[in-house]
Amino acid sequence: MKTLLKLLLLAEMALLIWGFYTKQTDIQKGDVIIGSAVVMLAFVLMPFFLYTRYKDKKLSEYMFPKEGPKKK
Repeated sequence: MKTLLKLLLLAEMALLIWGFYTKQTDIQKGDVIIGSAVVMLAFVLMPFFLYTRYKDKKLSEYMFPKEGPKKK
């Protein structure tokens, strides 16, 4: 899982660098490449990262109890 995440991050960085390089010659094509890289980052890489980080943790330890905080 971690190696797949690292490979996705490396591919994402390569796509961004390629987009900025292409933008120097063809502005419209470079913008499309950069935009697709950002969309891939937001909707593919980030949820996959969050899933791998929190899959084995008890999230109830980090939440308030259902009755709420106690008032003194």
